[in-house]
Amino acid sequence: MATLAQPETQASSSTPENRDNDHTGSSHTTPIQHKSSVIARTDKDAIPIASAALAPCFADDPVMNWSLRRPDGTSLNNDPTFQQRFFNICMAFSYGGHASFVTVDGEWKCVGVMLPPGQKVGGLRGYLASWRDVLWCLWKAGWRISYYLLFVHDARYISQFHDAAFPRRRDVMEKGDYYYIYFLGTDVKARGQGLGSEFLKYAQEVATKAGKPIYLESSKERNKALYLRHGFEVVKEVVMGEGEVGRDGKVVVDGEQPKDGVTWWAMTWWPKGLGPDGSSG
Repeated sequence: MATLAQPETQASSSTPENRDNDHTGSSHTTPIQHKSSVIARTDKDAIPIASAALAPCFADDPVMNWSLRRPDGTSLNNDPTFQQRFFNICMAFSYGGHASFVTVDGEWKCVGVMLPPGQKVGGLRGYLASWRDVLWCLWKAGWRISYYLLFVHDARYISQFHDAAFPRRRDVMEKGDYYYIYFLGTDVKARGQGLGSEFLKYAQEVATKAGKPIYLESSKERNKALYLRHGFEVVKEVVMGEGEVGRDGKVVVDGEQPKDGVTWWAMTWWPKGLGPDGSSG
């Protein structure tokens, strides 16, 4: 694991706490009881750490396989070099949205990336932090994948999710008045230890304190089941690539397996006493 370039905000297991950083990088401490060490960073030097930790976690992700598929049926998601640089961009864009890069184990085996209310992925500082990787990935991907990622993906799918997530509170989506869990991944060797659950508890306590909902997208059944156990609800389901790819997002040769396509779920969680329509009590 990469060496941390700056002092960490860390809560030991004996005296756990949550560091809730504001958009300017200043922080204040509030007590949160967790089994593991919590590190929450918002600085630029956290980008390569989070990227290196998360990229391998999504090597078999169905949505990634589908989105990065080549015309010949292969996927750039299976190219370790491309995938790492693609995640460099994702993490830089997260940084552009003032995201918190959070690990609950103290060793970055499980990493969650969460944007605060009112922020969006990207932004000028996100592009400035990743322009070299952006140009390289666009060149490597070619025009077809680049066009899909830049112009089709969000317009076709993400907009559907957002409309379904807050149908009675259009103002919420317009203001981005929710926490967005952009990524959550756990190293293969560390799975089954409850680290993902620890992060979700952390995120829910942060959101509860702020009185805001949480929004996320899930592309795997087992992950969806985890979120459901923690009180999230599915608000929208879409299928991508039906008739072309299998459930794993990989192009199917006729007769190999059903071409069911990739299922993607939009999910929300609301603090107790705050309903989807904005009501309390």
